[in-house]
Amino acid sequence: MKIDPFPGTLERSSSWGTPYVTTEEQAAWLCKWYPVCNNDVIAKMMGIGCSTVIRFAKRMGIVKDKGALSRRYGEIQRKIIESERRRDRWGLPRRTAYHLPHNNLTKREIIRRWKAKKKWGYIVVDARTEEWNKRKVIYYDGNTSRSKKFEKYCRKAGFHIKEWDERND
Repeated sequence: MKIDPFPGTLERSSSWGTPYVTTEEQAAWLCKWYPVCNNDVIAKMMGIGCSTVIRFAKRMGIVKDKGALSRRYGEIQRKIIESERRRDRWGLPRRTAYHLPHNNLTKREIIRRWKAKKKWGYIVVDARTEEWNKRKVIYYDGNTSRSKKFEKYCRKAGFHIKEWDERND
């Protein structure tokens, strides 16, 4: 977001209670940008500290727009995650410690895979495999206690149920 420059500079007041004098133009600028910008950005533009910005806003009765700030934070976070994924894809070192999930399976699909492996004894290929087409394949062999109902639900969720042979390794 491009912020308009702060109009003029703040002047020190001679009275004890109000350290700065603001013009109407400066007050309008603060009313426009305080609800949607971070305090440190506004303080830097005005040339004062963050606590002074908050004090000005309280005196003028301005409050933050939480929706605008959270949307802005979400946009920034999305850009950071995209750049981290790009760096990861190109083999470059990471710059942040963000958690980047690499499997694009839904929660329901993850649960189905887990149940297939733990409860019924199906053979499930690791979700982090490079071959995307194998992530949604569930295999069975002679030791698997098969369930028609469970297999029906898996097929409905987009999984393929196949018999395991040694070539599937």
